[in-house]
Amino acid sequence: MKVMPHPVESITVTELARNLATVIDRVRISSTQVSITRGSQTVAKLSPATQPGMTLGGLLDVLKSSALSADEQQSFAADMQSVHTSATVPPSSWE
Repeated sequence: MKVMPHPVESITVTELARNLATVIDRVRISSTQVSITRGSQTVAKLSPATQPGMTLGGLLDVLKSSALSADEQQSFAADMQSVHTSATVPPSSWE
């Protein structure tokens, strides 16, 4: 699987100070990397905390492509059933 690099934007330190929350949201939501500049020099980079991986659709494509042997498919299915059975949703702190 080829992982695509993050798109990179550039913003000045002043713009970042004025729009910090907006810039952080953009980085988090769109996986955009932001280069922070002072004058003509890049002084820092703001990147998403998690690296992009595979979407659920991508996983489905891999599983449909029969990249796994029949035994591996059965083992994977059993593992997924085990995870599904044991998974719990934490209680809401809002209730």
